[in-house]
Parts: sequence; C-alpha cells; structure tokens
Amino acid sequence: MGALRIVIAIVLLITASKAREKGEICVISTGKWAPFNHFDDRGYLVGIGIDYWRLIAKKAGIRYRLRKADRWSEVLQSLKERTCDVTIATQETPDRLRYARFSKPYASYPLAVVTKTEIGFIDSLSYIVDKSIAMPRFYATTAQLLKHYGNALHLHLVEDIDSALQSVESERDFATVGILPVVSYKIAQKYHKLKISGLLPFYFHVKIMVRKELAQALLPKIDHAIDEIGAGERNAIYHKWIYTEDSNSKIKEQLQRLRVVVAGIIVFAAFLTIYIYFLRQLSRKKTQVTQKLREMAHFDTLTGVFSRAYAEEFLTKLLRRKHKGVALMLFDLDCFKAINDRYGHLYGDEVLRHFARRLSSFVEVDDKVFRWGGDEFLIVVQEGGITKARALQHEIARDLQITLKNGIMLSFSSGIAAFRFGDTPESLFARVDEAMYRMKKSHHCKEISES
Repeated sequence: MGALRIVIAIVLLITASKAREKGEICVISTGKWAPFNHFDDRGYLVGIGIDYWRLIAKKAGIRYRLRKADRWSEVLQSLKERTCDVTIATQETPDRLRYARFSKPYASYPLAVVTKTEIGFIDSLSYIVDKSIAMPRFYATTAQLLKHYGNALHLHLVEDIDSALQSVESERDFATVGILPVVSYKIAQKYHKLKISGLLPFYFHVKIMVRKELAQALLPKIDHAIDEIGAGERNAIYHKWIYTEDSNSKIKEQLQRLRVVVAGIIVFAAFLTIYIYFLRQLSRKKTQVTQKLREMAHFDTLTGVFSRAYAEEFLTKLLRRKHKGVALMLFDLDCFKAINDRYGHLYGDEVLRHFARRLSSFVEVDDKVFRWGGDEFLIVVQEGGITKARALQHEIARDLQITLKNGIMLSFSSGIAAFRFGDTPESLFARVDEAMYRMKKSHHCKEISES
C-alpha cells in the first residue's frame, strides 16, 4: 500500500505539473459538505463553495481543472504533497498555515448546536461539558471549539459532519456543532429527529485555501475578485442554497419547518435573556471554582501541558472506546539534574517550559502532550499506532533542539509502546517507560559548565 501511494502521488505530481504548464491550477474538493460542496443527480459538484469559486475564478481570470476527493483529509494531504493547488471552502487554522495560505473570507456563517428534537435551548457549550459532542476530526469547526473551550469539552472525533449527525441521531453522542447552512440543509433533507438547539457566538469565515508556493501569485487576484462580488451576486447564491425554492414540496416543507424552529429559538432566547443573565451571575462563582479545580486536575501548572493525573484518566477512557492505533511516546531530558545544580531551579523550570512548548508544536489536534513527572513528557497518539509514533519520533529527534546558556545542546531520550491485545493503561505505561530507559542507558551526560 505504501508503494502504491507513492506511485499515485508521483502520477498526480506529473499531472499537476503538466496542467500548470498550460496555465491551469488544480482545484480539489469533496462532495460531502452540502450545501457548500455536494454531488447533484448527474454527479456534478455543486453548492455554495463551487458557485463562489466559479464567480471568483471568472473575475480573476484563473483557469483551473476540478478534482474530486472522497474525504476532507485527502484534500488537505493533496495540498501538503503539492498534487493540487487550491481548495475552495474552508477556514484558516494554525496547523494549515504550515503548508498553505488563505484568502479573505467570501462568506461568514454562525456555528449551530444540533441535538435531538426533545432537547431544550442551548446557547453555550459550557452547559453541556459533561456530555459527549461528536465532531469531525479534520474540520476547522473542531479546531475552533478546541481553541475556545480547550479540554473542557468531551469530544468524540468522527470522519465527517454526516457521521457526527448520525451519532447524535442514534444517541451515541448528545450533540454536535456545525456551520448553520450545512446543518440546516442536512437536517431538512434526512435528519428529521434532530434540530438546531442554539447558535454559538462564533462564526465560520469561509475562505479559499492555496498551497504556500502559489500564494504570492494567486491570492492577490483572488482577494481582488472577492472584493468585486456584488450584493446581487451574493444574494443569488444565498437564496439558491439557503432558502431554496425546490420543486420538491417535501423539501420545501422541511426547510420552512426549520426556519420556524430557528425563529422560535431566537424569540425564546429574547425572553430568556434576563433570566439567564441573573442565573449566570448566581452561578458564576461556582463555575469559576469548578473550572479552577478542573484546570488544576488536568493541566501541569509549570509547563501548561496536560498533567500526569489526567494522562491516566484520559488513557483509561480512550482504551474503553478504542484500541487500534493507540501508541505512547515517553521523552526524558538527559542530565537534567546537572542543569538545576549548575544554573538553579528557575532556569531549569524555563528549560522544561521551552521543551514542553516545542514538543507540543509537533503533535496533531487529536494527539495530546502530558508532563509525566520531573523532566519526563508523554505523548498519546490516538491514530496511526507504531508507524505514526516512529515517524513522529524521528521528526522530533531531527528538528527539536535545546541550546543551554553555555552553548551545549541538551539531548533527550525517547521510547515508544503501541497497544497490544490485553493491554491496560498500567502495562502500556510500564512498556513505554522501559523503552525510554533502554535509549537513556546509551546516552552519556555532557559536562554542563561555563566555557
């Protein structure tokens, strides 16, 4: 499979290179994000994102060929591997800035909370921190929730928004969060046991994503074209997909029902505003204390990464849900005691904080970094198992460097343990600890002194 993937990547690179020689760029999109991008009855890709892109490309004079992807992760991978150049409906996140750049937004929509129809009004996820929330693994909306709520939410990561809605409908999860036009469209079409229970004070700013190497050439043209889109053109796209006049009476009835529900929520929210305000004032003290206790339990106060206590709790819950693909990585700074002895504990603390920040920059959104104790740090890999862990270990060993005051490079040891049938959190911790110490025995302390 690895060889086949390399061959496919080479073929796509050659194809993309020939297209660029003709003055064309490769635009890639999935068909699983209605009403932004989806397939019609004839198999053509249609939706809000496609309509905006065609308008922008025409105004900017951009020639392109359209490539369809099965999954959103495939779209991101194609831009990383430079087999495609642009995707047309997404949002900026810090991890994507490593390999891509973004246009100014051409549309903005609020995020909506979706639950079963019998659930009441929800305008803040802080009310359901004890509930499971299904969220698409690689979506920018998931990154937004993590940015605003951190580990306060219990997120169940799934493949896409349809998987999230199905999980809520089957009551595996309590809620999901999505972009208002997307969840409205999908609820009206097939998820009739679900409803929009509230709107969050966050917006999804829809942008065009361009791989980094072409950003300087393409983004000025794209941004200028976005500025030239008139109100009439925007309204035409909006009414075509948000308030569609479809000839199918059933869909029209469902959309009308949805509009009534949303209007009812807004009216209900207006009447509840004063009540909620006073209720929040009374409960604010309790919330602050609860949040402080949660932070103390889940975060290491020195380095800001997750704590050892939370590592044990997190891995226990993780192994109840899944086993395949789980791996642990343990890192230990070599000769750290000598740093404290030579420069003092304040400098040693700064070295630990720096190492934690650098280590965190290498992991993906669904992987987590913990301070295991002293100068030891643990990474939990949730997907990819031993293969991903080894690749990450190699990347960290190659790129993570710590230089002390005297110019000496501080080395570190690391070990890996992947889940085996019958493993418990304790057995996994024991194996990764043993693996790390095997490497540490081969390392020798450098003299840490003034030169």
